[in-house]
Amino acid sequence: MSRTRHFPGLLFAAMICILLLGWTLRIHDVEARSFWADEGWTMLLSEGPGLDDVTRTLAADQHPPLFFGAFRLWRDVAGDTEFATRAFSVLIGMLAVAGMFRLGHALFGPLVGVLAALLLALADNHIDLSQEVRHYSLLTTLAIASSLFYVRWLRHPTRANRIGYVLASILLLYAHYLGGFVLIAQLLHLLAVVRPWRRLAEGLFLFGATCLGFLPWLPVVLDQNRLRWD
Repeated sequence: MSRTRHFPGLLFAAMICILLLGWTLRIHDVEARSFWADEGWTMLLSEGPGLDDVTRTLAADQHPPLFFGAFRLWRDVAGDTEFATRAFSVLIGMLAVAGMFRLGHALFGPLVGVLAALLLALADNHIDLSQEVRHYSLLTTLAIASSLFYVRWLRHPTRANRIGYVLASILLLYAHYLGGFVLIAQLLHLLAVVRPWRRLAEGLFLFGATCLGFLPWLPVVLDQNRLRWD
């Protein structure tokens, strides 16, 4: 009984330690290197001066606009130094570590959630990407968020989980086009295992709502790919 009572406290303490560890690894020497080529492109593409200018610039590039628009707002507040700009990706990366705990918890329980968060906190590739002024840390965070709300909807099909899934999935597509592969994997899982048919129809409706949210940007994607292949 005593062990059960103290378990939530131990879980909370473990997650605090993991988050502190993840933050330390990502913020350490974050400004030691100068901007490299792709980070320079991020600075250029997010130059602005306004969000509408950033969006028009991205429409003529090869990327969706979410990260660059949000980074434009961050630059206005934090400045343009290596530390200030990379701290934006560090913070987004930390959200991924916290989100991984929630996803592991939702799938297999609290201990798995703690282990999953620890593994991501220690992952070399995620640490590196969280120290770059690029949109990959946002891709990871939103992929986790979309997957978390998908699992929550499977277990508890509440309005909040439906809305959370659609919003997170739309933002994922606007953050990076590779996020589409995450949604395709979810769709395949939906078609393979979700029953009865009423639940399957509801899941397809949510997937359709996500596609509808991305529809305004779809002509831009097609034009970007045409320019890429030309």
